[in-house]
Amino acid sequence: MKNNYAKESPLHTLLSLGGGVNSSLYSGGSENYWLIKYGDENAYTDTGDARDIKDETFHGIAIDSDDNIYAVGTRKFRGGGSNNFGIVIVKYDKDGALQWQKSIDNTSLGNYQDIGFSITLDSSNNVYIAGTIDATQFSGTEDAYVARFDSNGTFHWDAIYYISSYASETIFRDVAVDSSGNIYLTGENGGLCQTIKIAPGSGNSAPSSSDILFKKYSYSFLSEQPYSLKFDNSGNFYVWATGSTFNSSGGSTLYKYTNSGTLSQSTKYAMPTSTAFGYNINFQYGLGSSFNSGNEKWGGSNHLAIDSSDNVYVTHVISNPYHGRYQVYLLKLNSSGTVQWQKDFYNSQNNANIWYPFLTVDSSDNLYITFSCNDSVTFGYGACHIIKINSSGTIQWHNVLHGDNDGREKHPHAIISKGDNLYIAGRTKKDHVSQSLDAFIFKIPNDGTLTDTSTGKNGSTWNTNRGYTSISGYEFKYEPYSGNEVNIGSNISSMSQDSSASFNTGNSQSHSYMANTGSITPTINLGTEVIDFN
Repeated sequence: MKNNYAKESPLHTLLSLGGGVNSSLYSGGSENYWLIKYGDENAYTDTGDARDIKDETFHGIAIDSDDNIYAVGTRKFRGGGSNNFGIVIVKYDKDGALQWQKSIDNTSLGNYQDIGFSITLDSSNNVYIAGTIDATQFSGTEDAYVARFDSNGTFHWDAIYYISSYASETIFRDVAVDSSGNIYLTGENGGLCQTIKIAPGSGNSAPSSSDILFKKYSYSFLSEQPYSLKFDNSGNFYVWATGSTFNSSGGSTLYKYTNSGTLSQSTKYAMPTSTAFGYNINFQYGLGSSFNSGNEKWGGSNHLAIDSSDNVYVTHVISNPYHGRYQVYLLKLNSSGTVQWQKDFYNSQNNANIWYPFLTVDSSDNLYITFSCNDSVTFGYGACHIIKINSSGTIQWHNVLHGDNDGREKHPHAIISKGDNLYIAGRTKKDHVSQSLDAFIFKIPNDGTLTDTSTGKNGSTWNTNRGYTSISGYEFKYEPYSGNEVNIGSNISSMSQDSSASFNTGNSQSHSYMANTGSITPTINLGTEVIDFN
């Protein structure tokens, strides 16, 4: 394979509510608030070309000191099979203007399954993305992947991390960089949590295998999948994982490491029994056995947040086997892992999923959680809920981003706080007859005041005609939530530390590391719509 990293000439359109081109966005005060749609809005036509793009999803976002926005995600290809994905990376300025876009995929390997899960910046605004690529010539399956670009989109280096002795999927789910430029990555391999620390390379050169400072594995369940890695205020870092056993019952695990890789704390949280749902609530959430719908749905790494007092907030999804629906749980833990308070978000009628939960905290230690509910009555099969909770667990506001009754799939995959603003990223499907998904980023103030209760926001291609039906309407509306689809309670009150848990930890030995993989980076030129929400 060969690397062909090229600067793209992006297509960028600024849209008013009625369509057409604007030279600028309306500014309400000192901030612009907007929703970006990113993707290919063309009608579905399977050309047989594996490069024909169908769906886009953003899984991770990062904000630099000038409020530029960076996002990483996935684009799914129309041709060549259902498991074909490529990594997409974009940069926007603070007003939502597209600066550059990149893609990474392995077209020479047939079913290329390349996915970007997480993105972060160092002190020089170099961009690091983590995920997985289909590098079957090395391990025989998907390998963990990390890459670095500068803030202008210039490629610096990439690397894969894999086990060459047997075919086992290796995945990086989160990436972080400390103040010295060291790179921390966590992900899964063969049912184990794998966490590595890599020293920065020389200049813009890739780190070598000798720059790996430690390689750690850990697990408490039969199979365990880490989702998030975050630093506390003393330079320690936490890894949040979920796991299952043979009978599908499971829970979650929080690992705390020093920056030298010493495991200082490990806490297991077992799934509870809840009479509100009838049976034991079992673990059933994660990548699954393939990269088909699983990576689109469960991508993103913001399941863990840490406040200024080193309190830890964690969230995930659990499933009740009685009715097969998902619910979200939220825990506040102190720095020792002891539960301070907990909440669950569920549908009392057992006919809707509450899923896609992600967290962030602001500088005042307020917590924000976003998730999706696929109730079909009020919000048309998928609304993005955004809730502000203070450090005591009191809800401050609860808003919802949704379409009209023909709308679909406003699924968040990431949330981040910066200053007085929140940024939510994910995917949207505008109506029930469309054939493709678009990625989105939504910028809002964190006080919950920006609402649009009078009219919905239309994209430029909202009118949909597939021959047998023609509909039109609005794709987005942001307003206070007043429905009864999402219930908030403490039905998962028995979820607590498992004091009898045993843990298996140590130094990983068998992994290989290879820099400069030669992954192909094709030129892409997908469209961007910026919809004014002032």
